[in-house]
Amino acid sequence: MPRRKYDGDAAVPKPLIEVRRVEYEKASFRLSREVIVRLADYCAFVGDVTGEDPAPDEVIDRAMQRLFEIDRGFKMWLARRSPTDA
Repeated sequence: MPRRKYDGDAAVPKPLIEVRRVEYEKASFRLSREVIVRLADYCAFVGDVTGEDPAPDEVIDRAMQRLFEIDRGFKMWLARRSPTDA
């Protein structure tokens, strides 16, 4: 049974990221304990607000995509790279 959307205070903001189901490749990363705990909290937050139940790797994938989209310095750096650098 899907979870209900968050019924609490209407002033509670929605998550910054929207989790999309995509095909993944496996990678291995080490994260600090604090990030792992916050990641679990964020997954619970997304679940409460949207009714979806995202996996931690889905949240990390979308968060990194969001970072790449909004980081102006990274975009400028990418634009300056030659095609042979990629």
